[in-house]
Amino acid sequence: MNKKSLALVAMSAIFFSSVGFILAFLPAVAGVHLELPWFGSNLFAAVPAVFGLISIGGCLLLFREEKNQSAYWSLGIPLCILTALTTIYSFLSPTTIITDIPSLGQNALVLFILLSPCAALFFYSEKKIYGGGWELVVISLLVSVVSAVLLYGWIFPHQYAPGERVLENPLMLLFWLNYFVGLPIVGALFLADANGTTLRDAKTGIPVVQNPPETP
Repeated sequence: MNKKSLALVAMSAIFFSSVGFILAFLPAVAGVHLELPWFGSNLFAAVPAVFGLISIGGCLLLFREEKNQSAYWSLGIPLCILTALTTIYSFLSPTTIITDIPSLGQNALVLFILLSPCAALFFYSEKKIYGGGWELVVISLLVSVVSAVLLYGWIFPHQYAPGERVLENPLMLLFWLNYFVGLPIVGALFLADANGTTLRDAKTGIPVVQNPPETP
């Protein structure tokens, strides 16, 4: 596996944090009390934190490989920044900072909402640099339609009636659908890209740059 493929696999990790979220239930189901450094028993905060660190490493590795190939590499920066913010929030979630700022937890949901649109922008940069991979852009944009609806709900929040439960809010259900279905689909696109959706050298298997360094 070349460095680019390795970077893409690592970048996909944050999109599969929902899988880790489900696995975090296993110790409780098995009756095992698991304590982690910093996070303690809060496994649900540890999952996106660890997965986010892996994705950040993948971003840095990929940008190191691509920054001198085309100016389009910079279109992937928003995804890297968003991944870093999501990871930082996950590390802060066990602290009192989150509880001291009640709106921070709710507003942090927008970080996960924006992952798909930022991924679409990244795949567009890959398309411009290497050619091919339009299907990755299209699929990630389709997932981003859900993100657009969620973003609208975040900007114009639902007004709860007295006694109304959160689960009765369709936007929250849509958020979890995006988290457990939409984001893993986008993560699978990174794995598909790593497996070879771009044009590659027949001998080395390394992606071939279709556009020289230029201004987007």
